[in-house]
Amino acid sequence: MKKVFEFKKQRNFDDIIESSFRFFRLHIKKIIQIFWKYNKITTLGLFISYFFYNYYAFQLTNFLFGVKNKNIESGAVDSLWLGLVNLVFVVFSFIFFVRFVLTIFGYIKSYIKNEGQIKEKEVMDLVNTKFWPFVGASFLLVLLLIIIIVLGTLFFLGFSKMGSFGVAIAVLLFLPLVFYIITFMNLYFQVYIFDEVSASEAISLTMSYLKDKFWFSFLVTFVLGIIIWLLGMVFNAPILIYSFIKGLMLAKDPDVINQMTQGDLFISFFSLISLAGETVLKVLSVIGGVILYYTLKEYHTNEGLLEKLERLNAKNNNDESQA
Repeated sequence: MKKVFEFKKQRNFDDIIESSFRFFRLHIKKIIQIFWKYNKITTLGLFISYFFYNYYAFQLTNFLFGVKNKNIESGAVDSLWLGLVNLVFVVFSFIFFVRFVLTIFGYIKSYIKNEGQIKEKEVMDLVNTKFWPFVGASFLLVLLLIIIIVLGTLFFLGFSKMGSFGVAIAVLLFLPLVFYIITFMNLYFQVYIFDEVSASEAISLTMSYLKDKFWFSFLVTFVLGIIIWLLGMVFNAPILIYSFIKGLMLAKDPDVINQMTQGDLFISFFSLISLAGETVLKVLSVIGGVILYYTLKEYHTNEGLLEKLERLNAKNNNDESQA
């Protein structure tokens, strides 16, 4: 019998990291398959627009830095076209990543509810019903961040009047808040979806979950983020290697750049590889956040333990009635 992965339990630091990778390794293929099955147009729209975004953005960079190019000199860089490509990319990115994150949440919720079985209808029902509420919750979070940034700016300006010493004091006082915001954002959407509360309630509930466990949560978030960043460097390696080699060629023969037409097809292609890799790693990030969420919730509520006791009592009562 296949063992069901247990989310509702307290885990230590090592166990959270190990469990995140274990669930990711076992379910990444299925998650991607479900998302692709119901989001083909969105996925293709994102990748195609991202390709052209990099293609024309590279051309615009040449223009801004004064690179001589016959297409640029003849007006081949069309700001209106570039703006349209950027707009399409932003729209598809927004739709894609909201639905992608919700698909992961829906997958995990279905997995927990059905004790290891995945019902695609449940996954997509969550994606479709929570899309706009999720967007609203995101805007609320952005609004709070803007307010914090404004207040933080005023805070720094006040201390800056004291000179470098005042700035140093401001940084030391403000840095823990930055850590808190990062940790809070990593947990907020998990609370919103899995506790099925309103966006405003999710804010206060997230803060309550972080009580007594903030530094533990920050350490998990920080280390998992570093690991994902290092893994992401693997997917960025082709761009870095290509750019390095091209830089050496241009250093030896600056006239080579005049042979360029519009954008760089290789940069655009390697950027797609990077985007695909970052998308896959996003699954690991979300899974890690969910496991951290259940660890904190179990610490404060013992929900998983109580459910186990209820199931055990129900089983014992059933055995007694049969006897």
